[in-house]
Amino acid sequence: MIIIKSKKNYFILFLVLILIILATFYSIYDEGALGTISKSVKNISFYYVLIGLSIIALYFILQGIYMKKMLKIFNQKIPLSKGIVYSMVEFYFSGITPSSTGGQPVQMYYMSKDKIPVKTSYIVLILNTIYFKIVLLSLSIIIFIFRSNYVFSNDFIYLFFVFLGFLTDSIIIIFGLLLLFNKKIVKKI
Repeated sequence: MIIIKSKKNYFILFLVLILIILATFYSIYDEGALGTISKSVKNISFYYVLIGLSIIALYFILQGIYMKKMLKIFNQKIPLSKGIVYSMVEFYFSGITPSSTGGQPVQMYYMSKDKIPVKTSYIVLILNTIYFKIVLLSLSIIIFIFRSNYVFSNDFIYLFFVFLGFLTDSIIIIFGLLLLFNKKIVKKI
C-alpha cells in the first residue's frame, strides 16, 4: 500500500492517473469516436448521472452488509465500512483484469490483511459466487417464461450462447457447492 506524506505527492499521483486515463482513451478510440463521446457527454442529464451514482453507492452498501453478515457467521466481526471496502476492491479489480478474475483474490488479500483466515474468506467468496449465479439463473428462467418468443426469434448463435451461459452457470453452482461440502469428489474430478 502506498503511503503518501505530502500534498505534492497527491497532486503528482493525480496527474499520473489523468495521463493514464487519457492515454487509454487515445489508444482505444479514434478521432471520430472521441467526437461522438464528447457530444454524448454534453447531452448527459445530470439527473440520470445522479441516479446511476446512487445505485452504485447502494450496491456497495448492500454488498458491504452482505460481507459483514457472512463474516459474522464465521465469528469474524468487521465494521460495515470494511465490508464496503471489500465490495469496492472486488468491483474495481474485477473491472480492470481480464475476464473479471482479479477481484476475488484481491478481496482475499485484503481480508487476510485484516486477520480474517483465508479459509473463511474463501468460503464467503465462493458462497457469494454461488448466490450471484443463482440470481443469474433465476433471471434467465424468468426471461424464458415471459419473453421466450424474443429469445427463440433471434439467430441460432444467440440461442446457443443463452443455453451455454445457462449450462455454464449451472455447472459453476454445482461445482461450488461440491467444493464447499464434498472435497473428495472435487479432488477426483
